[in-house]
Amino acid sequence: MFSLYIFNLVNILRTHYFLCPNHIRYDGTRFDRLLFLLNSSLSEFITKLKDGQLKFEEIEKILGQQFKQDYKIMEAEMRILDIPETVIRQRIKQLKQTREFGNCVRGAQTMLKFKEIFNLTGYFRPVINIASVF
Repeated sequence: MFSLYIFNLVNILRTHYFLCPNHIRYDGTRFDRLLFLLNSSLSEFITKLKDGQLKFEEIEKILGQQFKQDYKIMEAEMRILDIPETVIRQRIKQLKQTREFGNCVRGAQTMLKFKEIFNLTGYFRPVINIASVF
């Protein structure tokens, strides 16, 4: 998947290509295909993000790795992509919840490692269940 920076670049290229085609020095056929692929990826990403069809692993890969914990920049980037405010808030909330759940899973996995290293005994079934989610 392309990062949001690439999506912004696509919009700039698309605007420049259609407004000033004489300034583009690329082979028109190749550039047209590249532009079509980038624009298709952009449109697909926006549609899936709006509809909630995008998996959280994909959102984390595209937004999370790019912007880490900077949710304000994520919101700004989604506004650039013309995502409605209600959807932006919902996706950011879901991303935070997914990250929090991931932290719980990693914590449970760490507890099980301690259990194994220090030969701890007891009822660990809930911890095992949480750790086995991913």
